Amino acid sequence: MNLFSFKRKETSIENALRHLFSDSFIEEITSNNDPENYIDRAIAEGANCELRDLLRAVAELMDLDYCYNLKIPANTLIKRVGYSSKELEDLCVIPQQTPFSYQLVVANPEIIDVNAYRDIGINISLSARSIIRQAWAQYRAIERAHANLPNEQEAIKALAKLSLYAHNLGAKEVIIGVPNQHYYEFSVKEKVYRGKLEIKIIKKLEGMINSTPSRWNIKNKKLSSISIGKLNYNGPSCYFLSWKDSKSLLTKEIEKPKSIIEKTSIRANKTKETIINKNPITVNKNIWLVDDDPQFSSLAAKIVESHSYSCTVFSNGEHICSSLANNTQLPGAIICDLHMPGVDGAEIITRIREYAPLVPILILTSDEDPQTETKLVNCGVDAFIKKSESPSILMAWVKNRLAKDSAKDRYTLKTAAA
Repeated sequence: MNLFSFKRKETSIENALRHLFSDSFIEEITSNNDPENYIDRAIAEGANCELRDLLRAVAELMDLDYCYNLKIPANTLIKRVGYSSKELEDLCVIPQQTPFSYQLVVANPEIIDVNAYRDIGINISLSARSIIRQAWAQYRAIERAHANLPNEQEAIKALAKLSLYAHNLGAKEVIIGVPNQHYYEFSVKEKVYRGKLEIKIIKKLEGMINSTPSRWNIKNKKLSSISIGKLNYNGPSCYFLSWKDSKSLLTKEIEKPKSIIEKTSIRANKTKETIINKNPITVNKNIWLVDDDPQFSSLAAKIVESHSYSCTVFSNGEHICSSLANNTQLPGAIICDLHMPGVDGAEIITRIREYAPLVPILILTSDEDPQTETKLVNCGVDAFIKKSESPSILMAWVKNRLAKDSAKDRYTLKTAAA
């Protein structure tokens, strides 16, 4: 079926669909009289095409653009529409900002005056209700996360507690954001202490730092004064806590530790310290690749090796999890195929994260479903790359993730018994 051979312009989704499907099929998908759901129902009822292609065909028949991938709208963009986010969500409308235009994405164009919006420079695009609902769900999740942020005094109290903990062990300062945004780290002689901060404390810290160009100073009875600031360097956002006569951070390299001590988290209650490894685990430039297609694996391995990396190939997820459990050396990054026989990609990612919580994972896939990408990101994936894209994009992501995880000597490998 050629979805793009029609030139007539239609004013409703139902009329557009009648050009593409039989009358009996149209009657089935329009039986609930819910135009904003017709496109999703057509796919669910067995339309012989992909959702992206169907959206494009219907939009073309209605003289509209279409959107398959949506971004979470900023509050300033929502205010520009003149409706609340709840009203827009109920109407299944979502605003989008592109580099050159502002547009409204709708599941049913019949509910608005398309020409009136065009006259004032606002474009109208078509999308499926499922895609718009997913974008609003992500917006609500972020909204709930911000609503649960601690107030300023609670965040300061937690940071002061962390500073006192580090000071009592003999540290001069604490870095927050190493090896990623969820962790803090400080060194005492040849030991490196690492722990996890609750994400809501980190989010509040970011807001505090961004609200003022200078350092924050916290008065503390035991430490006199604690300074909080942002490290200025080309890399991921990192913050510091320092006190007394602490020297500036990053003036010297942290020595190779003889042991790594991890603290579970900073909360109101006390937590105990556990030595994870007496012999620290180091990360090399070996990239691990898991894919059930031997021809693709061979080609991908050659591409990786052509950029001065070594590459270890695994044929399935079980093999790579077994190697992570038994190996004493982590890879620099893991490149993983999404769809492999007998195993769900999200399940394998979750299992890999049990053994290697900090190693970058890059997913290679032909899947176009935005819900799949959202699910995998929530499982801990660092990059989502289409197999159809240039190999240079894959290697750019590999180099990007390795550069951002530059504190390689401080990775911790969790064993199955841990």
